[in-house]
Amino acid sequence: MSNQRIPKKNTESNEMDLVKNEVLKEEFTHFVQQLSTKEILWPDEYLDSYDKKFVYQEKQRKLIPFLNSNLEKLQYLELKIQQWIQNQTGRYEHPYITYYYLQKFLEEITKKDFDQSVNKATQEVLKAIKSKSKKTKHFLQDNLESKENDLKKSIDLINKLKKKLQVPKKWHQYNAEKIYQELLHHFEDLSIENYHTVREKINLEIELEHYKNPDFVHPSYKQDIEQYKQQIQQLQKELLQERSKNELLEKEVQRLTELIIENPTITVQQEELESLKKEYRLLSEKYDLLVSKNIELRNLLEQQNHVKTLQDALNKVRDRINKILKTGGLNEEVMIIKIKQEIEELQRARIYLGKALYDLGLLYLRLGKKENALIELRAARELGVEDPEVNRIINMD
Repeated sequence: MSNQRIPKKNTESNEMDLVKNEVLKEEFTHFVQQLSTKEILWPDEYLDSYDKKFVYQEKQRKLIPFLNSNLEKLQYLELKIQQWIQNQTGRYEHPYITYYYLQKFLEEITKKDFDQSVNKATQEVLKAIKSKSKKTKHFLQDNLESKENDLKKSIDLINKLKKKLQVPKKWHQYNAEKIYQELLHHFEDLSIENYHTVREKINLEIELEHYKNPDFVHPSYKQDIEQYKQQIQQLQKELLQERSKNELLEKEVQRLTELIIENPTITVQQEELESLKKEYRLLSEKYDLLVSKNIELRNLLEQQNHVKTLQDALNKVRDRINKILKTGGLNEEVMIIKIKQEIEELQRARIYLGKALYDLGLLYLRLGKKENALIELRAARELGVEDPEVNRIINMD
């Protein structure tokens, strides 16, 4: 008998020495922060997750001395959860998963472990009652009370930890099996949402490939810019024609003036002279008006610099988008938000283009080119520019 008891005492002694080692205990406290909830609550099933120095060999069974009781497991789990809530350190675990394992553990210790331990202790108490040994009776009764007390503390601690986790309120009424079904539905929805997010990211990347080309200009913008160039060339052509007419008229007036001065006897009919003066004034006014409108048009085009330098603006946005794509540490959701912000900046360029078309339409109205004005004003209205007077002019056409 003595030979059988000695190994047992040595085993208990070595295990207690391991638990009392403060340095090792401190290391285990930090180590457990990197474990998941299931690895802490069911250490026997996940021994490979533990450092060998924390694993104790007892005959043919391996165990973690620091997690010998259910209450100890829950206390270390509480440290892990508290550390994450306060400092965001340690291994992250979704609160839904932690809640599910706590509920599962609660049901196990209340239905299985408790029944077995209490029934065994009760039988021993009944035997002790029949026994004449008072010392045995008291020992077994204390043992039963200790197990019941540990179980009550474990249940209270589980409920305390569950309250710290943000889960749907209805889960507080569910058992582990029902919570598991809810978890499946939740992560199924997440997978669908992730699929759409990935698809949206792919579409954005395809769109961005166009903007990575420095020579790329959106077809609608390119067409408008070409129209502006043609309209400016036409105005310049008309201005040159009027300038030529004005120069010819000036030469003719100069010739007649010199002729009159050199030959005072030569008379010019009063009506012809008045007609020439009138035509000169009209051409002069028309010339001045064209010069003024040409200056106004050039100033307008310079003010609408966002149209003239639209390609430069797009290049800047492309650079920022490329920078976002190359930046490390961003998850897909944050990346999509930043890319959307850059795309919104491109959309704002659409508003600026509409304003430029609006101003050009008004300029055509002043020049008396109503058909050209209507084309530009309609385009401006389609780009979001609204003006009651312009709408009236368009609707009257």
